[in-house]
Formats: sequence, C-alpha cells, structure tokens
Amino acid sequence: MAQIELNDVLARIETKIRARPEFTSAEIVWASVPRLRVEAGPLHLLFEELIDNGLRYNRSEGPRIEVVGEDRGASWAIEVADNGTGLPIEVRRRISPAEGEPGPEAGGVARALRIVQDLGGELDVTASGPSGTTLRISFPSDLVD
Repeated sequence: MAQIELNDVLARIETKIRARPEFTSAEIVWASVPRLRVEAGPLHLLFEELIDNGLRYNRSEGPRIEVVGEDRGASWAIEVADNGTGLPIEVRRRISPAEGEPGPEAGGVARALRIVQDLGGELDVTASGPSGTTLRISFPSDLVD
C-alpha cells in the first residue's frame, strides 16, 4: 500500500476547486493531517467529494472548509467542517449506520461513506445545523504513518 500525504491531496483539491469561478472566494484550510497507507485515488475522491459538497451547498458570504486531524491512539480522526447550511435530516438518517445502506438521496456524502468503508474507516456526522456540518472520518492507526 502506498504512503499518501493527505497534505498533498488537499493541496491538489484546493487548486482544482479554486479554478471553478463559483468557489474563488472559498477558504479551505487544514492542519495536523496524517500520512495514510491507502490507495491514492479513493482518498483523493473522498476528500474532493466532501469539500465540494461543503462548498456547493454553502450560502454564506465567506464559504469555509476546515480539515483537522487528531491522533486518538487506536485510531486517527479527521474532521471536515464547513460553515454551510447543514445536512438535511433525511440525508443524516440515510448515512447513519442504524439505517443500513445510504440511498441516492444522500448524494456525495453517501459516496464518501462508501469510500471510507472501502478504505477501512468509518464516517460519522458529528454536527449539522444552520451554521454548518462536521463530518468525522476515523481510520485505524495501522493505516496511518
């Protein structure tokens, strides 16, 4: 398995997203993100999907995405937070583990959930409301360098 610098992945995504006229004023910041032993393509698609969703459904004057990693011992948590409109309750329910497989109405978040699971991690909605959404991706420590 390749060692992938999440810093590099996020920098490439930021460059790609800033090329889109509707996102030129968006702020995308990240800190303390790890190097992961996973496939590069799915990891890139995962974060591109989450960042794109966080900006596409954002109606604030200054759209912002923040990606922060934290070593939790047995796992690494990477939170992706936005200051958008929040996830509709139907989408939150559809990506909840208790609800089974997410349906198409969950959109990009459902795709992200499947990618995280395929990479050996978990995805949870930790906050969602009118001031934004925070999604937490947890990877087992054995996937982190």
